[in-house]
Amino acid sequence: MHAKTIGKILFFTGLMISFIGLFIFNWIKLTSLGTIITGLSIFFDLKKVKDIPVTFRLIYIIPFIFIVSDFIRGPISSDLNQEFFLILGWGLIAVASFIYRDRFSMQTEWMLKLALSILVIVNGVSVIGYFANREAIDQLLLQSKSIPIFGGIHHIHFGIINALAIALLFAYFFHKDRKIFRNFYFYAGLIVFICFHILSSRTGLVSFYLSLFTVICFYTLKEKKYKAGLIGILTIILVNLLAISTSSSLQNKLSNSIEDIESWDDKESINYKSMGMRLEAYRISWAAFKDQPFKGYGATSVDSVMQKYYSDLNTVLYQENRVGPHNQYLEYAIKYGIWGFLFVILFYYVWIRKAWINADYRLLFVVLILAVSSVFESLFERQVSIFLVATVLPLISNDHKD
Repeated sequence: MHAKTIGKILFFTGLMISFIGLFIFNWIKLTSLGTIITGLSIFFDLKKVKDIPVTFRLIYIIPFIFIVSDFIRGPISSDLNQEFFLILGWGLIAVASFIYRDRFSMQTEWMLKLALSILVIVNGVSVIGYFANREAIDQLLLQSKSIPIFGGIHHIHFGIINALAIALLFAYFFHKDRKIFRNFYFYAGLIVFICFHILSSRTGLVSFYLSLFTVICFYTLKEKKYKAGLIGILTIILVNLLAISTSSSLQNKLSNSIEDIESWDDKESINYKSMGMRLEAYRISWAAFKDQPFKGYGATSVDSVMQKYYSDLNTVLYQENRVGPHNQYLEYAIKYGIWGFLFVILFYYVWIRKAWINADYRLLFVVLILAVSSVFESLFERQVSIFLVATVLPLISNDHKD
C-alpha cells in the first residue's frame, strides 16, 4: 500500500476516533488515542509540511516555545508534563490537518455524515432527557446550572461544538455542488439547530449569534449586498424571538442572565450567579497579570496564583466558587505575561485576516465563534477544545492567499 494512502487512512481514522471520544466522558482517553493516530499520519507525507505557510507554522510553534520556557524556569512536574502533551497534541493535529485537508475535501461526504449523525444522536438523547425531567431542570437553569448532556461532555464545550456544526452546515447547505446531499444535511442540521437552542450554554449561543451578526455585516460591506444583509439581520431577530417564545429552557437562561446582572450590585449574591463569578475571576486574573506583566507565572501556576490573589484582594466569593480565569486571553496572560496575551490575539487575527482576504465567510464565521468563545472559556487548555481549534480551522480553510 502506498505510504500516502496509509497516512490518509490513519488521519481519517484518528480524526473520527478523537471526535467520538469527545462525547464519551468515561472514555476520554479515546481522544488521546485518536490524537496519536492522527499524529502518526504526518510521517507518511512529511514533504507536505513545508507547504504550510510560514505564518501558520509560527502561530502553532509559539505554544511550544512557551512550554519550553516552563521547563527552563522549572520545576518539572506531572502537571507540566501534562501541559506539554496537550500542546504536543495541538501541534500534531494541526499539522496533520494542514497536510490532509485536500484529501479531506475529497472524503467530506461520509466524514460529515458520520460526524453529524453522532451529533444528532447526542443532541436527541440529551433533549429527550431534558423533557423527561423538564420541570426540575428548568428550575436548575434559574440557578445557573446546566442541562445534562448525554455522554458526559461539558455543556459549554458541547454548545461550542453545536455552534461550529451549524456554522459549517450553513455554508455547506448552500454550496452549489452539493445539491444532492441537501436533504440529509437540512433535516440533520434542523435537529441540531433546534436542540442547540434548548441545550446550549449561554457561551455557545452568544458566540454563535454575535459571530453570525458580524459575518453578515462583513459580507454586506465587502460585497455591497445591503438588501441581503438587512434580511439576514432581521432573520436573526425573528429566529431569536421565536426561540425565546417557545423554549422554556431558553426563557429560564434569559431570566437567569437578567438576575445575574441585577446581582452585581449585591457582592455577596454573585456566589450564586455564574456571570458574577466569571467577572470576579476576570478582575482577579487582571490583577495578577498586572503584577507580573512581562514574565508571567508559568503554565502550572495559574490555579495557585489565582487562589492567592482571591485572598489578597479579599474576594467575596466562597472558597468553592473561586474559579480559574475561564478566559483564554487572560489565562495566557497569567501564564506568559503580555506575550501570552498577544499570542492569543495574534492566533485569531491570522485566521481572521486569511478569511477576510479570501472572502471566505465560512472560515470567518468559525474563527469568530472560537475567538468569542475564548472570552468565556479557555479553549487552549482542554483536550476537547484543543481538538476543535486544531482541526476545524486548517480543514475548512482554502489556499487562495495566505
